Amino acid sequence: MESVEFVVLEFADPQPGGDFTARLRRIAAEQGFRVVDVLVVAKAITGEVTLLEEPGAELIRDVDVDDVVADVVPGTSAALLLLAHSWRVGTRTALREAGGRVVLAERLPASAAGRLVSGA
Repeated sequence: MESVEFVVLEFADPQPGGDFTARLRRIAAEQGFRVVDVLVVAKAITGEVTLLEEPGAELIRDVDVDDVVADVVPGTSAALLLLAHSWRVGTRTALREAGGRVVLAERLPASAAGRLVSGA
């Protein structure tokens, strides 16, 4: 079973540009994760919210979308994503076959990861 992560991305414009979801799906296929679900929301300056749904965006509806949308800044948009980490499936199998187990998995903020990689 793949592990699934819920991610919210914010865009400065009322709609993500450059065919964002299509590009995201191409990148996912190349880099070992899968886009399970995408829901894009736009929030007008007046606070009115428009759902710019991807076909099949049903799983995200199980998340409390209203709570997330409340934090979206008026005049911007956000993409709510469910991402499956496909690369972990093979890793988990290799780990199990070696008699190991995962004891901690934690996501680091990009700034902290950058400092670790650069040695700063």
